[in-house]
Amino acid sequence: MARRYVVLKIKRSADAQLPKEEVLVMPVWTPGSYLIREFERNVQDFAAADGSGQSLKWEKVNKDSWRVFTNGPRDWQASYRVYANELSVRVR
Repeated sequence: MARRYVVLKIKRSADAQLPKEEVLVMPVWTPGSYLIREFERNVQDFAAADGSGQSLKWEKVNKDSWRVFTNGPRDWQASYRVYANELSVRVR
């Protein structure tokens, strides 16, 4: 059976201190599709860490948003797995 998971990493960095918390939002639709896709339902193993690898607290705000409590570092990252069963949006 083929694996259908993609691991994504989002890196955030700045020259100055970042806000104490940031919200990551995943789109719920694709242009031209006209359907709510709910991609977020396939997100697994969400995690966040600062630049030194220390885990950061986070919470799921709603079905498509995650709040990361960064405490203002200059860099941090989030990672998660997505079950990717379809290659693209179906078209006629």
